[in-house]
Amino acid sequence: MKPEATYVALAGGVGGAKFAYGLSRTIDPAALLVAVNTGDDFEHLGLYFP
Repeated sequence: MKPEATYVALAGGVGGAKFAYGLSRTIDPAALLVAVNTGDDFEHLGLYFP
């Protein structure tokens, strides 16, 4: 069964994982897409990437 709506959550770190878990318990998990930042904060050529 295709969900009526699709939800996209942006997450990163432990807080993002907890948020995504809680959201999946509130709405239909099949309607949830979580875009996750798995990289660490770093500096490259003087530019900081949080």
